[in-house]
This record gives sequence, structure tokens and C-alpha cells, in this order.
Amino acid sequence: MNRLAVIALLAVGMTGAQAASTVALYEFNGNFDPVSGLGTGASALVNVDPLGQGAFISDTVNCVSRTVFRFDGAASPSTDQGGLQFVNANLMNPNSYSIEAYFSFDEVTGWRRIIDTRDRTEDTGFYVLNGGLQLYPSNVGQGAFAADVYNHVILSFDGSTAVAYLDGVAQSTQSTDYYSLPASNVISLFLDNTISVAPHEYSAGKIAWARFYDGALDADEALAAYQAAIDFEVPPPIPEPSTYALMLAGGAAVLLAVRRRPHTALGSQQPLHLTSL
Repeated sequence: MNRLAVIALLAVGMTGAQAASTVALYEFNGNFDPVSGLGTGASALVNVDPLGQGAFISDTVNCVSRTVFRFDGAASPSTDQGGLQFVNANLMNPNSYSIEAYFSFDEVTGWRRIIDTRDRTEDTGFYVLNGGLQLYPSNVGQGAFAADVYNHVILSFDGSTAVAYLDGVAQSTQSTDYYSLPASNVISLFLDNTISVAPHEYSAGKIAWARFYDGALDADEALAAYQAAIDFEVPPPIPEPSTYALMLAGGAAVLLAVRRRPHTALGSQQPLHLTSL
């Protein structure tokens, strides 16, 4: 399991009391496969790319160069939109789940679909509206979702209430059962409805990662997920030269002490494994 997977599990599963658990994590490292090691049996994301314009590219995400996926297409007709689809396959309770994504949109004016849970058959859903998050038709767009900037977004649904989080802070809440998953178990990312009214509310963009949870994240869990995501991407500060010299001296002292320690003492210590967390 890589570092991002470990952080994902620590952010939400640090204590046994957490209700939500990660069922799939996608890093877009040149493929659509889930990160291995979670043991849930999640399948690869489906790349919907009718115009063949999507591509894995190198980009800077919070000061770190990494591979992301560029989804692209035309807003109209809606059948030319490019995005991704997650097939739930009963990994998530259809009435209690959360979706986390770190992505950017090229355009944030007007409506731009983030998540569809109705097989692209209805206009009601989760959007960016003029730079804010909206659970249409509950309210106007809330928060500051900027164009061409990676934004951290979570949709949490507990069967009766949907909550949209931007950078760990709740922006839009809607009392509804609309977000219950359909019989097809398909969740569409960035793809707008193909029928019903206004089927062209689409923007191309880039996605760095996506996570799917069984269970609704509460406010504290959503904030922890955001902080873990951002902390992972920001590189540690470079020590000042004097501090660095002290670190080297301290490291040498530790190595000398270890070399002088009897083998029986070393053999009695138990190693620490991340997998035990």
C-alpha cells in the first residue's frame, strides 16, 4: 500500500468508531485502477471519452509534480462530454455513502456538473454554480471554487440529507432522498444528464484523485479528510544549514549508539508496521 492509501485510511479509519470506511481510492497514476491493498474488490473507473480527448498528463498539485487525468469533451451534445464512472457493485450502501475528489474545472461560470446519481436522466444534482457548490435545486452556489485550481470536494449522503463540502467546510445542505443510488449502481463524475432539461452544463478539467466511502462522513471526518489530502501534497520545509548540520550530528550519534548496543537488545525489540494501524 502506498503513502496516499495509508493517509486515506488514517484520515477516516484512525479509530474503530468511525462510521465511514474507504472502499476505493484512485490516484490516476497512468491508469484507472483502484489502489491495491484495500481488499474491497472495487473495479477500475470507466473512462467516458467519446471524442478521444482524455489523457494522463503531468501537472503540479500543491507544489508537487504528479500524474493526473485530463477529462475533456464538448458540452453539447451531451453525448460528447468526457468524464468518469464508478460502478458501485454493492461496495457502498446506496443510502449512506460519501465521495471525495480533488480536481479542477476549466470553467466555473454557470452550472458545471460534479456528480450524477441518476444515470444521467435528470437535471437535479451536484454542481459548481458560478464558483460555488450547489446541491440543485436547494440553494445558490456556496464557497469559492476557482477555475484551473485543484479543489477538494466531498459529497456526503445519509439517506435523508446530502451535504457538500469544499476544502473541509460544509457549503450546501439538502434534505432529500434524491441521492440514493440507482439500480444500475453507476455514479458519474463530471458528466451531465443526457436527457431532461439543460443537458449541457459541463466543463472539462483535471482530477488528481478520487475516494469512495461506505457511510456518510460527518463534519469532523470531512475536515480530517481534507487536511490529510493537503498535508500529503505539501512537501516538508527544507532545514536551514545550521539546523541541517545539527541533524546530521544527531543522526551520527544515534547510529554510533545503535552500533554499540548489544545484539540481544536489538533482537528483543519489536518492529513497527504501518499495516498494523
